[in-house]
Order: sequence, then C-alpha cells, then structure tokens
Amino acid sequence: MIKIFRTIRQKLISENRLSKYLFYFTGEIVLVVIGILIALQINDWNLHRIDRVAEKKLLQNILQDLHKDTEVFDINIQNNMFQIAVLDTMLHEVCFNPEGYSPMDFIRHNALYSYYGSFLATKGSYVESLSSGRLSLILSDSLRRSILDYYEVQLQSLGADIIINHDMDNLRAEWNDIVSHSMEYAMVLDVQTNFPQWNIPEICGSPRYRKLLTQKLGLVRVQIEHWERVKAVNEQLIKFINSELKLK
Repeated sequence: MIKIFRTIRQKLISENRLSKYLFYFTGEIVLVVIGILIALQINDWNLHRIDRVAEKKLLQNILQDLHKDTEVFDINIQNNMFQIAVLDTMLHEVCFNPEGYSPMDFIRHNALYSYYGSFLATKGSYVESLSSGRLSLILSDSLRRSILDYYEVQLQSLGADIIINHDMDNLRAEWNDIVSHSMEYAMVLDVQTNFPQWNIPEICGSPRYRKLLTQKLGLVRVQIEHWERVKAVNEQLIKFINSELKLK
C-alpha cells in the first residue's frame, strides 16, 4: 500500500501537476490521521474492556468476602442468643431453686460464662484493592462509597467489641473467683485441689454472683445489637454489588 502511494506521488511530481499533488498529499495526511484515531479508539476500547473485566472480578471477590462476614455474623449472633438463654435460666431458675440443681448441672450452666465472641471481618480483597489502587476501577461512585463506608466506618464501629471483651475479661476473672475455687470444678478439670465443696445455695444467693450474670447478659445483648446493625449494612451492600454485577 505504501509503495502504491509513493508511485502515485512520484508520478504527480514528474508531471508537474502541483495542485493535484497537494490535494493528494492532504488526503494522504487525512488518511493517516484517521488511521491513528481509529487505532487510538481501538486501544481505548480494549483498555476499557480490560478494566471492566478487572472491575467485575474485584466486585466478585469483595462479594465473596461479604458473604463470609454474613456467615460469621450469623454464627456469633446465634452463639450469643444461646448464651442469653443460658444466662436467663441461671438468673430466673437456678438462682431461685438452687437445691434443684446438682453440682454437675451447676457446672454445665456456668460453663459458658467465660466464653465471649468477637467479630473478625474478611477484608483481604478490599485491602488489596485499596493498596493497589484497583478500587478506582469501580465506575459507580455510589457503590465505591458504600464499600468504603462498610470497611472504614461500619466495621470500625465494631471496635466496641474490644471494650466489651475487656469488660468480659474482668467479669470472667471475678466469676472464676466465685465459682472455680471448688472441689467440683477441679474434678471437672481433673485437677487435684484442697478447695471446699460447692455451696450452690450460698453462691446463688450472693448479690455479687447475680450481678455478674446480669452484667454478662447486658454485654452479650449489646454485642448482638452491634452485630445486627452492621450485618444489615452488609446485606444491603451485597444487594448493591449483585445489582451492579447484573449490569456487567
């Protein structure tokens, strides 16, 4: 093709047909410019296509992490609901009828006191996209803001778990001081001890013991409130991402 253009150009020059040569030369420049523009357009389209594929993959990865968070929220909430049921039983049944419960029953009902849950989010895809700058691939400004809000605001609000866990550590230490210093508890742990036998009515009649149960009950309920609030945001974000993926 280039050889043909060169031949035509040389012919026009040799025939001294300057005006036609200039017209042809201008046309040749136009063709070159059009070719460059088409090449740039194709390149832009290809880059856009690559970015959209990367965006879709990023959203799918974040979606997987969000579903994992949902599972953890559900497990934590379920565990805390079970703890509430046990604590209610201890407060409203065991403490009002201590003679009706054997030491093993008492141990079983108290066994969960030292347990407390905490939430650990799955943030790998988000952290990687933030550090690499790939989060900017998400075209929807509102979706990008929603993702940032979930990870930087909502999950950060669960920092209250740290305070709750600290309070629970203190409660557990006090609870151990009341409950675990007994022959029965040592037997469960298969430990030799000179601790006295449990006096279950005395323990249940202790205002200190009932206060510990009530405090633990309050902290567990607060945790559920925190988790349910952030879980609702999590579920809305999942719907948002699913809607966006359907458009891809």
